Parts: sequence; C-alpha cells; structure tokens
Amino acid sequence: MYLHQGQWHYSPSDLTLFMQSPFASHMQRLAVEQPQWKDKQDSSDALMQLLAKQGLQQEQHIEQRLLAQGKQLCHIDSRLSQAQQWQQSLEAMQQGVDVIVQARLQLPPFAGYSDYLIKVEHAPGQADSHLGAYHYQVADSKLANNVKAEFIIQLCCYAQMLEAIQGIRPEHFI
Repeated sequence: MYLHQGQWHYSPSDLTLFMQSPFASHMQRLAVEQPQWKDKQDSSDALMQLLAKQGLQQEQHIEQRLLAQGKQLCHIDSRLSQAQQWQQSLEAMQQGVDVIVQARLQLPPFAGYSDYLIKVEHAPGQADSHLGAYHYQVADSKLANNVKAEFIIQLCCYAQMLEAIQGIRPEHFI
C-alpha cells in the first residue's frame, strides 16, 4: 500500500494481508504514514530468503516450459516507474504478446503485478475484446500445495483489473 496525492492505493496482497490479520495490515499502514516506524520492522530471516529463492526458481522453471512450448514472453521491467510499467504492460497486451511476466495492472484504488498474463485466442464467432480477437487470463505461481482463499482473492482482483482493460472478464485462472 502507498499514499499518492492524498489517495491510498492497495495491492491484492494488501487485501489478503487484511483478511489474514487486520493488525498486521494496520501496522503496514502505520509504516507508510509514519516512516520512522518502518525501521522497527522484523528483518528478513533465513527461511524467508530460502522461500524467495525457491519462488524465483519455480518462476524460472515455468518460463522455461513456456519458451519450450514456443511462447513469446515479455518481461515488464521492474526498474521502470509504476507509470512506465503500466504503459509497458498495456503495450505488450496491445501487441498480443503470448505471455506477459509481472504485468502491472491497476484499477484504482487497487494496483499490483500479476505473475503472468496468458494470451487466449478467441474461437470463431466469439466477440472481440478491446485488444482484438484475443484476451488475457491471469496466471499465478505459488509454492503452496493447496489453494488458499487469499490466492483466489488475489486472482479475482487481478481478473477485475484485467477486465477493465480488455472488456472481457477472464473465464479461468491458471
């Protein structure tokens, strides 16, 4: 979450954090409102570092599989500003890239980064999206063995943001 020009902006992760722990969500907001409290946050531990490393490895494995299937991938540049990432994401969708990695989606007051947007070609007779004869579905990468409610909420948020762009609600999550 962040405050921009007097308006709060939230990510789907902020929403799921609130679902899990209103207190943790409040503390995160406090760190934004009063930055001096940010220094009091717990530092990263070895387990979290290991999980982050495994998550990156899993994403690399998924991307290698997609490339082996002949898919064209576009990685949104994390070094860009949020506005530039949003623009780069839109341009990739308009160009019809097969898979967009870390696409920035936004529908204020929510914004965030979908692990993957997967292009879906329309069947003959299916109405075009705002993008053309295709649309995108949201795909996510998790290390968990079981689906959790917060994953579904997160994907629903991304689907709603994506629907605002393409004019078609994704039918499936991947």
